[in-house]
Amino acid sequence: MESSDGRLLGVIGVGLQVNTIEDTISSYEKDYGLSVYIINVGSSKNSFTGKTDIFVSEDELAERTGITDRIELNKSDVSKMQWFTTGGERKCLITKYNEPLGWYLVLEKDTNSISSAFQERIKSNIVFMLIALVACIMVTTTVFINFNQRIITIENTDELTGLPNRKLFIKLYPAFLRKHRERRKTLFMLDIDNFKNINDTYGHIFGNTILTMAGEDLRNAINGYGIAARWGGDEFFGVLTVEPEEAKRILSEYMDTLNNEKKDECNRITISIGISEVDGKLSMDEMFKRVDEALYCSKAEGRNRITII
Repeated sequence: MESSDGRLLGVIGVGLQVNTIEDTISSYEKDYGLSVYIINVGSSKNSFTGKTDIFVSEDELAERTGITDRIELNKSDVSKMQWFTTGGERKCLITKYNEPLGWYLVLEKDTNSISSAFQERIKSNIVFMLIALVACIMVTTTVFINFNQRIITIENTDELTGLPNRKLFIKLYPAFLRKHRERRKTLFMLDIDNFKNINDTYGHIFGNTILTMAGEDLRNAINGYGIAARWGGDEFFGVLTVEPEEAKRILSEYMDTLNNEKKDECNRITISIGISEVDGKLSMDEMFKRVDEALYCSKAEGRNRITII
């Protein structure tokens, strides 16, 4: 799940692996004669929802254990052991809070049949098991967080240029304006002159190489000034935290880089650019339309130029 500016807020879909976690916990319950519960109170609420055997609320914990006395839960990383007598049974509860996951892990053990001489040994074994269980769950969750982050990156990045794609730029644009609300800003749109002829003459693979080169040079040209994205085809979009005349200077240097005489003739390209100062009273679509009109003027007047509207 992403915020409006593309940051990762949480992981959707990790719940698909709850069965795996439950299987691991069930094996501990069988081997040690324990009951294991997880109370989710924090950051993982987006990942694990719905009914499961191990994820319970505080009320459900009291109901399942049969404990009527108050069960203390505190957000300490130190394991807490509590003893209760309920229905003639002596029960031991060990609780531990895991801050990264926002989970309480609770272990229940009936100790009636165990002499006090072995209680310390039981405590150490259960604490060790608890630590191992926390590590297992954290590793599982971390793997899926990294996987989801990778998916988000792929979905929002243009594979040829490494720039944000159209989808991400539309998300980043409003956040960019808010962040730099006190500064003048300029929107620009450009495309490569006669790009169809390049594809027809040299082939689409070479055309992709040109797009990659144009994207890398654009990123370097506006570094520190703003953001740019591949809009689609041979079109690029961007917004800079400078006034139009300064934006024109920056983009003119970019044009010189693309058409540098030191390059092979086939790698030299020209571009047409339209720019317009961002007007906070206009919507995003209205600003996009205005800068598109500026680009059209550059093409109509012979290409290889910048038009300011």
